[in-house]
Parts: sequence; C-alpha cells; structure tokens
Amino acid sequence: MDMDHELRASAERAIAAYLRDCYGLTGNVCTAVKGANWTFAVDDDVQTLAFVRLYRTSGRLPVDVASELAVLQAIQSTPALEVSRPLTDHWCRTFSEVQLPDGTQRLIAVFAPAAGRELAATEADFRRAGAALADLHRQSELARVAPNRDILSDLGDQQTVAMI
Repeated sequence: MDMDHELRASAERAIAAYLRDCYGLTGNVCTAVKGANWTFAVDDDVQTLAFVRLYRTSGRLPVDVASELAVLQAIQSTPALEVSRPLTDHWCRTFSEVQLPDGTQRLIAVFAPAAGRELAATEADFRRAGAALADLHRQSELARVAPNRDILSDLGDQQTVAMI
C-alpha cells in the first residue's frame, strides 16, 4: 500500500468515526476530490447521504467558513437552482475542527446532497445552468448575509471569473 493510499484510507476511517460521533451518520466514506480542500462522499450502498469538506490548512479562517455556510443556508431554491446545505452536528454547529491521523487539524463541514446531476454538454443543460446562475444573481439579499466576504480576493479568483 503506498503512502498516499494509506493516508486516504486512514483519513476516511477518521471521517467515518467523526460522522458517527458528531452527526449520528453512518455510511461508506470515500474520497471524492483530494486537493487543497478535501471532499468526501458518504453513501449507504444505495444513495449518497452526505458530502464532507475538509477545508485547506491555510488561508481559510473560521469566520470565512461561517460566511460561506451562511450564504449557502440563505440561498433560495428555485426550479433551476438548488445547493448542498450544511448539516448541523449534535451541538448545532455547521462546522467544527477535526484532527486527522497525520496530526493535522482541519476545519470540517458536512453537507446534505442537492438534487440534480452533473451537467452534460448539451444546449438544454447549458440553458439550465444559465437559468440557475441568473436565479442566484437575482438574490441580492445574499450580500447582506456575509457583507465582509471578498470573493475576488486574489488573482486566481479574478482569472476564474474572467474564464467564466
């Protein structure tokens, strides 16, 4: 077993124990995306029960995570727009901190899956994605939920927006 596979497997076991103890949630935990932010999917062999996000180890303060989660909670669903919303743990927290087996501490949040599917490269799906973005942009009250949130905080974010 190589180091990366061993690290993933031990982290997945730790996340499974955290979910059981803090959320009463049991299921299969597997890595969905391993990057600066680490995302896990939790399923029961039939359906996805939750997604778990471990926030990057630097550059994300708890106040930033709280703002992000507050915005997700405040988004109004429309026929074209739904988002994964944070779940609360046994202590009514939408995020907390977890220690991984390698000793690192990471902020963690657990999300309910949103209904839907991945976009296909079809005109109908692109139109639906455009409608969802339009619905989101019409919700100007979201700026009041997290007034100090700066979504264009560095050059990388600006380049991403320009590409879109």
